[in-house]
Amino acid sequence: MRKPEDLRKGRSGRREGQPAILRQYDVEAKLTPESSFVDRLRLGLIRSIAMIDLLLEGWCEPPKPQALHLSTLVHQILSVIAQRGGASARVV
Repeated sequence: MRKPEDLRKGRSGRREGQPAILRQYDVEAKLTPESSFVDRLRLGLIRSIAMIDLLLEGWCEPPKPQALHLSTLVHQILSVIAQRGGASARVV
């Protein structure tokens, strides 16, 4: 039996005979009657759709050498949280 930490190795959906899986996370402001026009446009959603379109076309932005890839870290953390069904903060 595999341990949970073994499930995070590799890229999601890269199992033979299984479809690839893409999870896209986007946080938007809650809309209220006073929400601005820009908030109502849901620009984060539009950017997400554009990024997925580019991915489907095969375009990939090359990484910058010597850069901290913090967005990759954030996505990995969010994926682990999703895999485990959530997370909670504990005061130690």
